[in-house]
Amino acid sequence: MPTYQYKAKDAGGHTVVGHLDADNERATAEALRDQGLWPLSIRRAARASAISPDAMAAPASVASAPSRTPGTWHAPVVPLKQLAVYFRQLSAAVHSGMPLARSLEVVRQQSRGTLARVSAEAAEAAHQGQKLSTVLEHHPRAFSALIVATVRAGEVGGTLDTALGRIADTLERQYALHQQIRRDTFFPKLTLGFGVFIVLVTQLILRTIGGPGAAVGQGFGSHLVPAVGCLILFYLGITALGRLGIRSRGLDQLKLSLPLLGRALKQLAVARFARAFAGLYRAGVALPETLAVAATAAANQVIAERLQAALPALQRGERLSVALARVRVLPEMALQMLSTGEETGNVDDMLDKVADYLEAEAETAIKALASAVGPVVLIGVAVLVFFEALSFYGGLLGRFSDLTSEP
Repeated sequence: MPTYQYKAKDAGGHTVVGHLDADNERATAEALRDQGLWPLSIRRAARASAISPDAMAAPASVASAPSRTPGTWHAPVVPLKQLAVYFRQLSAAVHSGMPLARSLEVVRQQSRGTLARVSAEAAEAAHQGQKLSTVLEHHPRAFSALIVATVRAGEVGGTLDTALGRIADTLERQYALHQQIRRDTFFPKLTLGFGVFIVLVTQLILRTIGGPGAAVGQGFGSHLVPAVGCLILFYLGITALGRLGIRSRGLDQLKLSLPLLGRALKQLAVARFARAFAGLYRAGVALPETLAVAATAAANQVIAERLQAALPALQRGERLSVALARVRVLPEMALQMLSTGEETGNVDDMLDKVADYLEAEAETAIKALASAVGPVVLIGVAVLVFFEALSFYGGLLGRFSDLTSEP
């Protein structure tokens, strides 16, 4: 019977390495779960004498959970692109063998604003023997609990450069996805904005011209302009609340309930959770903490609460796929992929694939929606312009009629 080397976690989140005789990788994973262990990686050993626990030593799990309460929300005061570049540069500097304090000084010279101030503070703390995660934790509006937990795991396991690189990878994926969504929705936004501009300008001209002929156009605009104004104020208000980090559970529920778009937004939220969970799991963070922190990465309170409802089952020792199936957040295909990852000991890789799948599905849905909305918005704007043109020329003719009828 072949021998397999394994790396797993116990119920307390501690990393365990060893070897086990089994028929195949799946049997090894099942045997580990029967012992109350969560397999991280499993590989076949060439021979029993070659097995060395040190060869499979992995980053230790994080002993202490982040001080931030899972489920709290913080405003990203640093643009996503700048944050991704910052961690990419810091990862490269640390990977080159440069001391952390010197790496932070180098990155500080290439940064500005909040990142420059945090780098200076972290460099000073590093000279005094303090950890980078401790400094980042003092700036919750710039660095999320997910970032802090990943950095802490890298510090404990001695793989800080790898942890920083994973953070940069995640942020770069998020930025690329945001840019893709902005490109897909640019034309409908531009068309709608042009239509609103035409309506407002026409109403202003009609009010200036006056006369009985303009009454129809002004009556039409008296209902349309306030409605458009309310929509604009609503959009600006939602945007401002998001920038301030103020989130409403009711608003998040409304987003998920939107026809057509709600499903895509849910897929994006679940994809963020899966990506965050994979990164923390791979870094060696304890499972309960991984689930709690990764749930906040979904950026939706409704989904985060439902995901965190799986914590008790996970703490009782149930499989991750079973615990998540109870809360009914992940689609069936994602749960099957996760279950396969548990059986083969590749949970983190499978969750990355789940995130890729959900992001691709959401991107396709948003593209299709943008393609469908574009013509609809264009037709709507054309109708508005038509009525406004009638109103304009009606007002103009009415004014001309008034002038010609004067003695």
